[in-house]
Amino acid sequence: MPTNSPCGGSPRVPRKTLRRWGHAATKRAGLEARAEGPGRRSHPPHGTGGCFLSYTVWYASAMASLEQARALIRDVPDFPQPGILFKDLTPILGEPAAFHAVIDELAGRVRGRGFQRIVAIESRGFLFGAALADRLGLGLAPVRKLGKLPYKTDRVEYALEYGTGTLEAHVDAVRPGEKVVIVDDLLATGGTAAAARRLVEKQQGTVGSFLFVVELRGLRGREKLQGTEVEALIVF
Repeated sequence: MPTNSPCGGSPRVPRKTLRRWGHAATKRAGLEARAEGPGRRSHPPHGTGGCFLSYTVWYASAMASLEQARALIRDVPDFPQPGILFKDLTPILGEPAAFHAVIDELAGRVRGRGFQRIVAIESRGFLFGAALADRLGLGLAPVRKLGKLPYKTDRVEYALEYGTGTLEAHVDAVRPGEKVVIVDDLLATGGTAAAARRLVEKQQGTVGSFLFVVELRGLRGREKLQGTEVEALIVF
């Protein structure tokens, strides 16, 4: 759901409620305008101080931005192997307005919640995680596949469809007691994200949330991330 409302804070209001507010505000504004005649300015609903209507306008704009980003995502069949339908997010990176909107929405889910570090998963997670860390003024901790980091590392193994994989982070990536948010471009089966959480916990940090640009709901990746909040901007 869009965040960063013009009325302050990061509201978490159900989408159906917001739509109902928007329809009500639009209908009321039209009725008042007709009742008062031309040249008269209608007023927002009592007690809103003008915030009500601006909120609905903002919400519609934010939703349009996410719909634009969603429309840019393209399907690539049989990549990286036959039978896989790959969701390619790189067109979002090529459209400044869409990329900016996505980072805005990610930031709205993190800002003001006490997070101290962004943990980004290799490799497309770096693209969104680094921009988000810069936007919020937070440090970035990269999580990489085995053998990609130059300094001393902590590592965890996790199950793949065939065999195992290994994730690493520098030993000083997350400081003990830090509250972090794990960021990646896409949630599929959830195995990599779950391994990243174990890595953070191995360094005595706390994962307060998982944050994804896209979630493939049918693959049920959330089931592997139980116990931690999971959010995604766009769901397929």
